[in-house]
Amino acid sequence: MDLDYWNVEDIITESQRLPCVFNVDVPGLGYLEDSGEADMHKHARVELAYWMAHLLAAYNIVTIQQPRAYGPRVRSALDASPVAVQLRTLLPHWYAMGIRLAQLLDSEDLRAALYKTYMGRLARIYELSILLAGSRSSASEIAAKSSDPTLTTEMQAFLQGLDDSETALLSAGQ
Repeated sequence: MDLDYWNVEDIITESQRLPCVFNVDVPGLGYLEDSGEADMHKHARVELAYWMAHLLAAYNIVTIQQPRAYGPRVRSALDASPVAVQLRTLLPHWYAMGIRLAQLLDSEDLRAALYKTYMGRLARIYELSILLAGSRSSASEIAAKSSDPTLTTEMQAFLQGLDDSETALLSAGQ
């Protein structure tokens, strides 16, 4: 993945929090847990920003656990109907974080789930981009309009749940 140091989207994505478990005692990091202790103890569970978790995991200080946004419940919902899941409510940058996690955790299952979800939602995004081609509004503005007669309630819900990359794809299609 090609990351850009100055890209605001990359900065926001890397600030997403991930559940982590400490593998060692670390003096002076107790403030991360809000427990009032000065030190972080082994087996302590805490959520860390991706950029920090990634660095600590590289030195085997923490073990990154899979976030709920990519867990079994979400995957089974995506298997049932990819278009019914509102990815934005899970994470605004669901795909970008998923790709980073798949690389970090070396998870072929997560890569496959990301691909399957993207392919399952792509046809609906294409359909909506054609339907909304004449509109000069952005996808989020269109989703906010409840009086648009060309959009069903299902389409409006789908638009509101688009991940940021999907929203950009829809706008490019328009």
